[in-house]
This record gives sequence, structure tokens and C-alpha cells, in this order.
Amino acid sequence: MTDALSDGELTEAELVAIANDTIEVVAALGITAEEARTIFYNLQDIANASPLPRTNDDLTGTDGDDILWG
Repeated sequence: MTDALSDGELTEAELVAIANDTIEVVAALGITAEEARTIFYNLQDIANASPLPRTNDDLTGTDGDDILWG
């Protein structure tokens, strides 16, 4: 994850790799889907309260499986 974020840009491939690694860690720890959902919602609440800049970006996708973080 550090490598993915080191250049300040997150590519689709890096995001997919991070998501897949996260799923593997969650499964290995025996965390249920409901527990994982609660953790991710809590992280989203923390991110929403952060002082990071907000922008109004156009979001586009492909014909494949896209991930949208909001």
C-alpha cells in the first residue's frame, strides 16, 4: 500500500490490489462480512471528518468491474 501511494496517485490496478489484499486479511482474521462492513463504515466516517480537500470530479467507468470510493 505504501508503494501504491508513494507517488500521490492511485491507479486502478493498485486500488484493485489493495482491495484484494484487504479481503484476504479480513478472511484470514476470521472477520465476518458484517464486522468488515462496520469497520469500513467507521473508516469512511473518519475520512469524512478529515480535513482533506474535497473536489467535484467527473467519475467514469469501464465495461468491467469498477470500484468507486466515496
